[in-house]
Amino acid sequence: MRTGAAMRALVVDDEPELADLLSRLLQKRFGAVVHVARDGESARRALRELDLDCVTLDYQLPDCDGLTLLREIQAGDSPPAVLLVTAHGDAMLERDAIQLGAFSYITKDQRLVDALCQAVQSLAGR
Repeated sequence: MRTGAAMRALVVDDEPELADLLSRLLQKRFGAVVHVARDGESARRALRELDLDCVTLDYQLPDCDGLTLLREIQAGDSPPAVLLVTAHGDAMLERDAIQLGAFSYITKDQRLVDALCQAVQSLAGR
């Protein structure tokens, strides 16, 4: 991330309520400029058009899975940090996500907000 500039984030999630929650959280807590994509194709378009610092990426999207999109993101030049967010908490998925380059793996449970804030705070400090 650039010092002194607002974080630029992309929230990729097909659940409108969760996408809105994550977007508002990033805006209010971290002053981020946030864009939202509801599916893999919209995310790919945003990734091509925007210079991003951070992506919160849902594992299960209507048109692709998050690991496929994570691979594509990591293949690009200067990829943004990716926080994989999933309702499917499982050790193998977490291992795969981290091995593919995810900055953090976060499950959609009652600790989602705290885990996301902690990951973004770590990202901002690196």
